[in-house]
Amino acid sequence: MLGAGAVGLELVQAFVRLGTEVDVVDIAPAFLPHEDPEIAKVMRNILESEGIRFHLGAKTLRVKRIDSGIELIVWDDAGERAVAC
Repeated sequence: MLGAGAVGLELVQAFVRLGTEVDVVDIAPAFLPHEDPEIAKVMRNILESEGIRFHLGAKTLRVKRIDSGIELIVWDDAGERAVAC
């Protein structure tokens, strides 16, 4: 999922509960930056406990087709890397 807004996170949680592996990529460096920090921390912990992986502060560079599907190429503090999709 590109973006970690409230509506997107609802969909992500539904997809995970239906058995899909989900990564959330967002350019914002903080999780739910417009919400109360304590509530955001609790929410992130809940979503991570359900298996959702977060890539925050990650700029999307491009989408690349590979044999097994596609990769999202992102850049963050660790440099450029691929997130399998």
